[in-house]
Amino acid sequence: MAVDFCSTPGLKPFDEALDLILASIEPLSETESILVADSLDRILAVDILSNRQLPPWHCSAMDGYALKLSSLQSDTSLRMVGASFAGHPYEGKVGSGECIQIMTGACLPDDCDVVVMQENVSADGDEITFNFPSEVWQHVRKKGSEVKVGEKLLAKGQGVNPRNIGVIASLGYNKVCVYRKLKVAVFSTGDELAALGDELEPGQIFDSNRYAVIALCKRLGFEVLDFGLIEDDPKLIKAVMLKASSQADVLLTSGGVSVGEADYVKTLVEEIGTIDLWKVAMKPGKPIAVGSIKDCKFFGLPGNPVSALVTLNLLVQPAMQKLSGNQLTLPLKLKARCDSSLRKKPGRRDYQRGLAYLNENGAWHVSSTGIQGSAKITSVSTANCYIVLEENKGNISVGDNVTIQLFDQHLR
Repeated sequence: MAVDFCSTPGLKPFDEALDLILASIEPLSETESILVADSLDRILAVDILSNRQLPPWHCSAMDGYALKLSSLQSDTSLRMVGASFAGHPYEGKVGSGECIQIMTGACLPDDCDVVVMQENVSADGDEITFNFPSEVWQHVRKKGSEVKVGEKLLAKGQGVNPRNIGVIASLGYNKVCVYRKLKVAVFSTGDELAALGDELEPGQIFDSNRYAVIALCKRLGFEVLDFGLIEDDPKLIKAVMLKASSQADVLLTSGGVSVGEADYVKTLVEEIGTIDLWKVAMKPGKPIAVGSIKDCKFFGLPGNPVSALVTLNLLVQPAMQKLSGNQLTLPLKLKARCDSSLRKKPGRRDYQRGLAYLNENGAWHVSSTGIQGSAKITSVSTANCYIVLEENKGNISVGDNVTIQLFDQHLR
């Protein structure tokens, strides 16, 4: 079987590369206290512990009537003496032979231990007849049954999503402690690139990578410092690198890390910082460069649009999430039947772009999005997953089982 000669020599296997990158990352320590209303997509810097029990009182789970169950032992008809509404509890006593009307979420009086839903009674003025037997605590949400005082509800490192905001607000917290936002500096290099809105000269393409990189960083909740499109001038690139790295936690560049005569970025980083990793045994994205400039982490993405986006998502995104204090979660991988024939040479791990779906029997299938060239950005825009072809895999035939990795919520 033919071997992918791009896989040798000196390429770092994907898993080793990711482990190496993550091992070099120490999460941010700086925190800030912000309003819960402003905390969406921020990263918790402390555990969220319950400062109260939920529900804070016995309350009704139904619209109906509250009573002491023992009252029904002698008579199935009771006298209604009042009502309890959400936010307006009944403050009187409920004695033997009595009941009150109660609404969903309303406070249950201390001398009641059951709620009978209104559909199971007959009302004649204040005389309420109970038509079906009941059990103690039926249709009652007991005090503290959901959350106990001191219980950990959210963990340090979790991202704040709409569901989490609801939990925090239910405890009455007005502010929450989060890590400060990660600052990410971005620029593109290449005389072949044209700014959006300009006319293309012969041999030029638009600077699309920078916009995709910035969009993903914003989706991740980071503060982006956009240094624009830099021409292939080593002095200019070096000056921008020094400025950007002094202001940001992470510097992301696009282009200039391969082996062309005008690929200055990697060489310049080696002059002013260090390169810890160059070239990974993956496709697309082989020529990624990873290092640092003083305290700023550096990631040099390849210049081809698909390569830049795939390496950003699979290698750089986990590193930036760890740096921001975020808990890392494993990507969702599934087995699927391949509906397309795929070309692959053993050697590197291949992340082809695919469209996955569940058939009528609930089985996963996947088809290729077409030509898989690293410059074909539409192969990503029409996809919802990676088709992960392991290093030792060769060509894939229709009907073969393959591994798919669904796009995460940031890339979708």
